[in-house]
Amino acid sequence: MYNYTLCGLDNVWLENGYSFHQTPYGEGVKIEDADRLDFSIGLALVEKPSPLTGKEFKFLRQQLGMSQRDLGRFIGVEDQTVARWEKGDGPAVSGDKLVRLLFSEHESGNLTVRDMVAKLNFVDRVCNDRR
Repeated sequence: MYNYTLCGLDNVWLENGYSFHQTPYGEGVKIEDADRLDFSIGLALVEKPSPLTGKEFKFLRQQLGMSQRDLGRFIGVEDQTVARWEKGDGPAVSGDKLVRLLFSEHESGNLTVRDMVAKLNFVDRVCNDRR
């Protein structure tokens, strides 16, 4: 089994879907269809019965392609609040529920949510490129 820590989570183990190969820097790992794997991890997190940990919350945010600032704006908190949630035990109950809903709707193809996330990400990129 392979511990897939590249996703930012410590507890993801793969039974298959990966292979080892040699690189100029030593042994490397190739993940088959990493995008689908990350999508599956995200769905499992959305459906998990216990609260999200900080790392799990961060994983979902990153899968949405959102910055801490944009996610904070969307759910009504400061970006530093999002940063604290990701570093600590996890988000407040409202943040937990909102990021699960946002990920679920985004990945199910809800065009309104997809468009909104794309616009927020575009604005964030433009603002950060100007600095």
